[in-house]
Amino acid sequence: MNYYIRIDPLTLYGRNKVTDSIRENTKNLLVNIIRSINSTDCKQDIKKCGNFLNKVADRIVDEINEEWERYYFNSVFGTSAQKDEELGLVNTPADTRFPGFVNSLADHMLTTSAFAVAAALSYYDNKCGELKAYDIDFSDRELLRGFVRVAALLHDIGKPPPVGHTQRTKEIVYALFKDINERLANALSEASSRHHYGYKYTNKPQNFIEWIISYADKASASSRTFLPRNREVFEKFLDFAEKLQDLYDIGGKDYINEIKNKVVENDEDSEELRTYGFLSDNENKAIDLALKLRNAENELCSGKKLLALYHFEIPSIKSYLNRGRELSVYAGYSIMIDSLIHDVSDYIKSKIGKEAVISDEGGSLLAIIPSSFNSGELIKSLDLSPFDTYKENKMEFKFAEAHLGPEENWKGWGSTDPYLRDSLRGFGSLINKFLSSPGVIKSSSSVNLQNKSTIPVDKICKKCRINYADDGDECESCKTAEKFYKTFVSMVKGKNSDTEISGKIKRLRIYKLIEELNKRNERKISIRVWDTVDDLNKDFSGEEVDLKKRRFPTIIVGDGDNFGQLKSTATTLTQYLEINRFFTYMIYYSILYALENTALNFYKHFEVPVIEFQPILLGGDDFSLLLTSQELVPFLYYVDEALVRIGGRICRNLKSEYKDIAEMISSKKPYQWFGISVGAYIYKNTSFPIFLAREMAEELEHVSKTVSKKVFQDQFFGTGVISTIMDEKSFGLLERIKNNKGICVLGSDMKEIYDTIARFENAGISSRKIFDYIKLEGDRIRIFYDVARNNSDSLETVMKTINDVIKRGYDIQGYLVLLGTLMSSLEQKNFDGQEYYRVPWNPNGDPT
Repeated sequence: MNYYIRIDPLTLYGRNKVTDSIRENTKNLLVNIIRSINSTDCKQDIKKCGNFLNKVADRIVDEINEEWERYYFNSVFGTSAQKDEELGLVNTPADTRFPGFVNSLADHMLTTSAFAVAAALSYYDNKCGELKAYDIDFSDRELLRGFVRVAALLHDIGKPPPVGHTQRTKEIVYALFKDINERLANALSEASSRHHYGYKYTNKPQNFIEWIISYADKASASSRTFLPRNREVFEKFLDFAEKLQDLYDIGGKDYINEIKNKVVENDEDSEELRTYGFLSDNENKAIDLALKLRNAENELCSGKKLLALYHFEIPSIKSYLNRGRELSVYAGYSIMIDSLIHDVSDYIKSKIGKEAVISDEGGSLLAIIPSSFNSGELIKSLDLSPFDTYKENKMEFKFAEAHLGPEENWKGWGSTDPYLRDSLRGFGSLINKFLSSPGVIKSSSSVNLQNKSTIPVDKICKKCRINYADDGDECESCKTAEKFYKTFVSMVKGKNSDTEISGKIKRLRIYKLIEELNKRNERKISIRVWDTVDDLNKDFSGEEVDLKKRRFPTIIVGDGDNFGQLKSTATTLTQYLEINRFFTYMIYYSILYALENTALNFYKHFEVPVIEFQPILLGGDDFSLLLTSQELVPFLYYVDEALVRIGGRICRNLKSEYKDIAEMISSKKPYQWFGISVGAYIYKNTSFPIFLAREMAEELEHVSKTVSKKVFQDQFFGTGVISTIMDEKSFGLLERIKNNKGICVLGSDMKEIYDTIARFENAGISSRKIFDYIKLEGDRIRIFYDVARNNSDSLETVMKTINDVIKRGYDIQGYLVLLGTLMSSLEQKNFDGQEYYRVPWNPNGDPT
């Protein structure tokens, strides 16, 4: 029996193999989906099948997304509760041959349907032509939408392998629907299987639906060449492919060598080996081969573009967060904006399809929509009253531009290196063009545009100091933000909450994080969110505690390194979607893993494990949350550990040796850095405005990003968390040390830092003394002299630490600032005479 491996495009890692039997498992999955949906109306009249078909499509998309969640969850937590066969759609490569094996069949299904349904709805809205096919009248828009979505989603369900998949697809699709409605089954089986139009095919598309799906399949391009901008990366990819060919057939060594020599000349639509003319010395080769695709709009709708990209956001999100001097307003605005973006996402999913949304995390939405889409009805459905403005952007594009990049990139390359040329002719360049365009900022019709200078002093909102407040106390926007936050807190605490708002919050990752923590640990972890930051001045029963027992709030902001660059190199929407998802789940599951392990391993002296935190934002590229400083060290260590489990981390200059090909495949081989730069600001005065604390954390995050580029990215490929931590006392030293490795460290170093703090305390060295050493500006001789004169018993400890710091390439002064910052928080002892934070680590680096 043949087997196939999907290779991850960022780590060149093949986790699981699938066999031809995966088709039967997938068929059984689809049977269960179809049986779960009421098909009574569809059985009686094919014209009434629209609702049924759209529900089937929605469930298929849900299943794919759920499989991806389980895939990344297993990557972090190391569990295998689901067998490979139960993750068949995501583990199956869209094409078994090089280079298509980096694309998941699941994502190729999604992107083909996204293009197809958008084009079909544009075709309908623009009255491009007939609406009849298979003797079925598709004048009902919902019937057309559901039919095209299901046919496109299932168009490759006969894979693997690629050869002969169209006939298998036809048979499988017919069998799935014949008991529902035989006319529908026959039509769907034809529409899903007739999606190739190359000259070798006798069973070419025959109607507008089949042509739309064919063009969508080509735009998604399951076999489109994987072309990172860095040529050396692609050469490594080719070397890997050559070795993989020894294990199983991915096209043959001659074929791979042809790609190496950049002389591939194949038909654009063939089940034989192809790269669509890319890397050819002839700059027009890829363009010429895509002639039919370039003419798609002419064939379908007299040249009218049918596809569009759509982007929606609230501009200047930071300006809203900056209104939050208090936690309830600060976090409330973030929750409220996230909820609004999901309102936009839900609207597009209901009107177009769930697969149309590319991303709805991080405060903005990106989607594939019909060019005929009028956002007016969408805007009317939204509550924009808390916001001053909103921003929309829409750009129409051709099918061929999804495949070849923006049309202006097609010609005029002359003698330019073919690799550079073709790395810029892809979907990533189209996205870059779109996102770099200005869009349109519009005012909400409900916004009171009264200038702040004209608002009477007694009517300025006391929360944000910006808006008009009818009652002279709080504006309506801040009231709504607080309502969102209080609802979130009530939900976490299991109390009654606003039904409408709680329904909105349940969609958000910040709440799903809480749910998953509870579910995984059967509510054995006590999750504590705060009504106000002043709660940290109290014990867990709500009683005030003295200073030595208080926990200190720490605001953490993190942003991905090179995330945007890697997404921009995606050759197809399929690759873009997978890379975007990789980063989104990498952040989400790493934070889940870190919170869980921090609670389980560092709070053993409480009756139950405890974690105190407030998630602010969990986006696709960035995140923000509040922790206590006492949780910070283990949290960053475990975030780093989880990131490495997903993305790997290797030394750039270390040549990997594998005992066999199987080990090579199962090892992560990242070829670029895609870590997370973090800034963490500890503030001990809980009345300090939270938005100012965030500004401090953002400045520290910028320091991490700078040192990441200067130092860590020269040392490593892969991922990890790089953090800079300071408090109100040490922040004034930032200018002296901000460009050095020392104040800025990898998360894996947190264990050593933790142990160093313990050694220093045992040797009688306090944080105050550390700051005395800092004044010596990293001069180790002067530091040793000071220690020998004033605290000779600790000299050996200090000498060993300083020498270790030097060996590891850290700046002494920066490292001491980091130690002093952390020690000033961790010296606070906890309850009943037990130390709050100090739990020994075992030799493997995990707490005992």
